[in-house]
Amino acid sequence: MKTIERTTTIQATPAEVWRVLTDTDSYGQWNPFMPRLQGPLRVGERFAVTIRPGKRTMTFRPTLRAFDERKLICWQGRLGIPGIFDGVHSLKIEPAPAGATRFTQHEAFSGVLVPMMRGVLRDTAAGFAAMNDALRLRAEEPSTARTSPHHLDPAADRQPPTGKPRDINAPAVRPRVAIRLAAGLLIVAAFQAALTFGAPLGAAAQGGTNPGQLPDALRVVTGLSAIVWLFATLLVLARGGRAVVAFPEAVSRVGTWVLVGLLGVGALLNFASSSPWERFGWGPFTLLLFTLGVVLARNPMPSAARLPEPIRSVDDGG
Repeated sequence: MKTIERTTTIQATPAEVWRVLTDTDSYGQWNPFMPRLQGPLRVGERFAVTIRPGKRTMTFRPTLRAFDERKLICWQGRLGIPGIFDGVHSLKIEPAPAGATRFTQHEAFSGVLVPMMRGVLRDTAAGFAAMNDALRLRAEEPSTARTSPHHLDPAADRQPPTGKPRDINAPAVRPRVAIRLAAGLLIVAAFQAALTFGAPLGAAAQGGTNPGQLPDALRVVTGLSAIVWLFATLLVLARGGRAVVAFPEAVSRVGTWVLVGLLGVGALLNFASSSPWERFGWGPFTLLLFTLGVVLARNPMPSAARLPEPIRSVDDGG
């Protein structure tokens, strides 16, 4: 488990800090790390939150776990299935001397991808500091200044000239497909890893010609294959706007099409295999992954990836 925590003292009352923190419609005006938070803040319900760790833009739909008036907001999110990359995020308000407020932002991360995400965690820590300081500036400025025209983000109030307004709560296709495809690729990677470590599953791999444990030479091959599938998982998450490792847009786009080709060939080989496990199990499963890959590669960028540039803020001194 990895934890990140940043604390800031704000020269404003807890009630004022809470008012700014729960005015989520205004996050785009001042919040450089979390420019979007949409949905009901009711315990047990899910909502949408977009964060910007470094140059990445990531959108999650966590579940609210606690909402204690003027004290605490806490939610739990995950990347796809539990145990991959989970986080419990809390925003805590405490009274400080002389009518000030002590604001703490904390997150505990767990899951198999945590050790490989040092860059994301480092950028997240910097994002916490930037958000804390921006919250301090927002809460400490006079209330009238917040409603003056030069404080407003013109893009925030821009509406389409005709037709229905865009529902920013509606989940984009690409992130949902990317999560499902990534989960399937992780299953493949886990299977290859199990073969590498000696699991007696040879009948379900490589044509079923080596029932039981695979020979050492083939276990080296499956080990390399597990690494390739894990890399593919990170690639499709980047393509879906859920990047845990940053890839250039061209790399994620071309890489996804290469993956589609590999999955298509894999599906054909599995259906042609003499192994019933591959023909009736891995064949349909790989075909499903191939279909998800095609949808992911062809779908336009999710709207979260086209948010306006982050607001610059003063570095946190503490």
